[in-house]
Amino acid sequence: MKTFNSTSINLLKYEPFMKSIFRGLILLALLACVIQSQNPCSGQSNLPDTVILKTKLEKGLGLMYYLTGINHLKFKIKDSLKYDVILPANISDIKLAFEVIDYNSYFIQKREKGKGVSEYWKGLIAGHKIDTINELSTKENSVCFLKGLRGKEEVFIIDENNNKDFRDDPIRLVQNIDVFSKDNLIKCAYTIYNGKKYVKVSCWINMGIWEGEDLCYFTSQHHSVQFKVGKSSYDIDIKMYDSRFNFDKPQIALIGGNGVKRDTVLEGEFLQVGEYLKLKECVYKFADLSNDGSYLTLVREDHYQDISGTQIGVIAPAFKCHTTDGDSISLEDYKGRNVLLANISACYSVPGSQEVYKDLAEKYGSKLDMIVIDRAGGYLKQIENYNLPGRLVNADTPDNKEFAKNYRPDYCSRTCFLIGPDGRIVDKFEIFDWEKNLPKHLIPKN
Repeated sequence: MKTFNSTSINLLKYEPFMKSIFRGLILLALLACVIQSQNPCSGQSNLPDTVILKTKLEKGLGLMYYLTGINHLKFKIKDSLKYDVILPANISDIKLAFEVIDYNSYFIQKREKGKGVSEYWKGLIAGHKIDTINELSTKENSVCFLKGLRGKEEVFIIDENNNKDFRDDPIRLVQNIDVFSKDNLIKCAYTIYNGKKYVKVSCWINMGIWEGEDLCYFTSQHHSVQFKVGKSSYDIDIKMYDSRFNFDKPQIALIGGNGVKRDTVLEGEFLQVGEYLKLKECVYKFADLSNDGSYLTLVREDHYQDISGTQIGVIAPAFKCHTTDGDSISLEDYKGRNVLLANISACYSVPGSQEVYKDLAEKYGSKLDMIVIDRAGGYLKQIENYNLPGRLVNADTPDNKEFAKNYRPDYCSRTCFLIGPDGRIVDKFEIFDWEKNLPKHLIPKN
């Protein structure tokens, strides 16, 4: 027969209470592990709060070639140019064009026409992107291009040393652009404000005919940086969104670590200013890139699990918007379900993003809810005639302004955001890549 002394009996009396405490301790430990996995900065007090990294300019597009934009130049006769240049003697039928440096030329044009865009300029001033005291003239703050005929040959010249004199620059035959080649890149010098002073820099330009259009160009370059955090080393590439001479929309991507570099980088891994770089040791916010691209600033983030945004892994921004049918919808309506926000655009592509979206919907329409987004402008009826599955949202409507701010990255956007049942961004990809990305998360319809 088993016997108990008085001490054993007293302990047995508290056994349920002790088990509750023990279970509570286990839950706390598990919770700490979850928080640590979501926010690796926990317990890493020895890591720096701010990291300022010197970048290196690299020739060619690198792994972030997705961001390459082909820029069309507006060539005009000499008298239409806003400043004087010296022309070569052996070129006829001359037309000239120029591109503004430092900031987005679209906003420059709007400003010169008296259309304001005050918020854009406030952002430039706040971010030390322009020198409001010593602002350069258009002549000082631009790169000039020339096209014409040498005999019967179509030729072009870039003012490579930026002295506004085309006589000392090479004459080149007009040819089709080879986007990925480094062979025919042209090095061009210019002046740019770096946040403290104007500095002389250079870049590589790819120029020629694209898709049968007139002469086009893009800057074929990227910046890179290597740095260490704790015992790990990391490689980052930096690319400008529109491939011009400005650093208006820089994006970064983690392309390697500890001596191993990746072969590809997916669009969902590109980070904009204000988004977060999740490293093994800690999370750092992409805080800034100097206006000349020479310095990258990262700031440590200790509360990553609470962040809201449109990058993979974070809480999707709440939204309320109206469909073209007049219905009001919100993210809350889709709580506990998968929802895809798919941007389409009439901007040129083969195949068209509308047709690609239809293929996507046929495969996955029964697996998730879908909201399709376009900037309809005056083409709303035309878009509605596509009979696209899902709810259609016009990003140009005033009451959808806040929704568009978060989920319509730019005018020609074709970005898709997959939001999971827990309200976090599960994936982010170009609509043309849906066959690669969606099978990672959902089973398609047979």
